Amino acid sequence: MAATDHLIELAWKTYNIAVVTAEIFGWSALIIGGIGYALSGKKTDRSMYYFGLLYGGTAALITVLFITGVYESVTYFMTGDVGGTDYTNMYPDTFLDFFDFSNPNDIFNITGAVSQIAAIIGMGGFTFGMSLWGITKVQSTFDTQSRKIMGASLFLMIASISERLLVAAAHVIFTISGG
Repeated sequence: MAATDHLIELAWKTYNIAVVTAEIFGWSALIIGGIGYALSGKKTDRSMYYFGLLYGGTAALITVLFITGVYESVTYFMTGDVGGTDYTNMYPDTFLDFFDFSNPNDIFNITGAVSQIAAIIGMGGFTFGMSLWGITKVQSTFDTQSRKIMGASLFLMIASISERLLVAAAHVIFTISGG
């Protein structure tokens, strides 16, 4: 489906922009926080500020490294490949026969594409939100917005993973029932 492929490609471009921004924020906070913490000496207020930057930059970089790996490992576990997937292969044949869809390829490719787009946007948003949270002051406007971004992004990723778990449940149910 050409339309969904274009949407997925746009989602990946958005994700790449968010990851590059998060890496810039993360490395900047890590470098500035490390140098500032080392040079602040015994000034506790200043050293805590730089330690917060150091901690936030590290959290942002760890998020950049691991967020994609988690989603791709779940996709690999479910389908056996990473990247573009024919989503009808994820569903058991008995499931497709039971519901007797006129053209299940269209339905499952659309739902799979929407799930993939939600996951990609969720991963990018969470990575960007974590990096923004890492460089902002506590209780500032940006701190509040970064927490909202992370919450909405987690919702998108959970919705995408739930679609994968629904497929796993279909496999289990139809395997147990002898289908």
